[in-house]
Amino acid sequence: MTLWFDLLRLQQQRGEFGLTIPFLIGALRNPPGQIIAGEPLNYGELCTLLEQMRDANLSTQSVRIARCVKLHEPVAAIYNTGERMTMAESISTASAALTHLYVEQQYRGSGEVTDVVDKLWARIGAFIVSGAFSYQDGEYRAFSPADYDFINRARTMTSF
Repeated sequence: MTLWFDLLRLQQQRGEFGLTIPFLIGALRNPPGQIIAGEPLNYGELCTLLEQMRDANLSTQSVRIARCVKLHEPVAAIYNTGERMTMAESISTASAALTHLYVEQQYRGSGEVTDVVDKLWARIGAFIVSGAFSYQDGEYRAFSPADYDFINRARTMTSF
C-alpha cells in the first residue's frame, strides 16, 4: 500500500483513532519533517494526499477525515468499508469510480477534492508551511524524537 496507510494503520494498532493531516504530510516527506518553502508546493502536497486517499485501492477499507473529539483537529482514520460513517459523505472521483475518502461536512464543501483541500488549508495550511506537523499539548510543533520513531516504524511495515 502506501506510507500514509501504514501510518494510519499503526496509529490504530496503538489504540488511537487517527492522525492529523499535518502529521501525515510531514511524515511523507523525505526526510520526514522537512520544511518546504512556498505555499503552492505545500498546498499541492495536501491535494495529492487527499487524491491518493480518494483513489486508493483499499478493497475493504476507507479513509474518513473528521474532527477528532480528543484533539479538536481534523484527522484521517481508517474505517472498514460498509461501517457506518456518521456525518461523513463521500468525495467525488473524476471517473465516477468507487471512492475511498469520506469527509465530515465541515471540511467537505461541494464534495470535490479541491473544496476539501481549501477548507483544510484554511485551518492547517500555516502549520504545514512552517513545519509544525505534530499536534501536542494543544498546539502544532515540530516532530519529536518519539514522532520520528513512530514514522520509522511505519516505514518498515508491509501493507497487506
